[in-house]
Amino acid sequence: MLNTAAFLGRNSIFYDTITNPRTEYGGHNQVSNLFLTAQNESLANAHIINHPRYWHGYLVFLKPLLLFFDIQNLRTINFVTQNILLLLVIFLLYRHTNFKYTLSFVLAVVYMNPIAMGLSLSYCGIYYIMLISMLYILITPPLKQDWKLFLWIGIATSFIDMLTAPLITLAFPLILYISLKKTNFQTAFTTAVRTTICWSIGYLGMWFLKWAIATLMTDDNIIKDGLSNILYRTAGNGYQETGIRNFTPLNAIKINLRQLDYNNSILIALLYFLLITLNCFIKKCTFIKDKRVLLLLLISLSPFLWYSVAVNHSIIHPLMSYRELCITIFALTAALTLSLAPDFPENAPKPCHFV
Repeated sequence: MLNTAAFLGRNSIFYDTITNPRTEYGGHNQVSNLFLTAQNESLANAHIINHPRYWHGYLVFLKPLLLFFDIQNLRTINFVTQNILLLLVIFLLYRHTNFKYTLSFVLAVVYMNPIAMGLSLSYCGIYYIMLISMLYILITPPLKQDWKLFLWIGIATSFIDMLTAPLITLAFPLILYISLKKTNFQTAFTTAVRTTICWSIGYLGMWFLKWAIATLMTDDNIIKDGLSNILYRTAGNGYQETGIRNFTPLNAIKINLRQLDYNNSILIALLYFLLITLNCFIKKCTFIKDKRVLLLLLISLSPFLWYSVAVNHSIIHPLMSYRELCITIFALTAALTLSLAPDFPENAPKPCHFV
């Protein structure tokens, strides 16, 4: 990302925006490439690598910020901004739902590793989109055209993210939206299908648009390149990249599950259930049937579906893709919350715009 942002330019701004070039020097890693790029204004001995399959929309924010801040300052700004947004979401969740539901969200975020999200430029894109989308749902009146929101979430994800854990931007707002909307299973299921289709249209449509524009503006067939990479990321054998021979959906799931620290996971899970039990003891909770729980259980399976489809990507980049498992955690704990307290406090403030 920094190498792409630091590229000196060789053609028109529009052409470089479409091709997203960066410089590489034979045998050097990315850090050395960045240093050599900064030292060689003429691009002498540089090999230019284009990356037109993605929008690299993060450059809209990253390049201006690099004019005023270095990478350490950017990480500090990123970390502080993310935590402000996170605290806002937690505050509004507590006001509009209850302690148990808010705790479910916090638990999922903990497994997402917010410290890494704050320090890494690669992961923060989906995190911002997820937090801002949830804030929008919490501070606006009930959505009459929810399909528009999820369409734009899909577009924003495709524009900014580079295939890290994109399902998070769909699932987290969807779980919240279903939880806040008191309705039956059929209506909730229809809403989930509609919003998922709209997110997919925005995500895939925006992605294909980049391929189409890049194909028209360059001498390369980016559409063909993009489709071939999709086939590789879904079914390709990455033995030469990883040394792993077993590229199967089951192995992809196993590798991503291994990214979780089991000892800490058990302690965190025990702490969560202890707090839930204490809260239920104080509030005298009872289990109540809520058919939306079935839908949340289906959503909790979406990461495993992703791993089964994007097998190659999930095995090669588990440090990115394992974060999809946070969807499972949020969906399951939200389902538990709806079973224990399906009706959120009547005195909770209605969603409204900030004044």
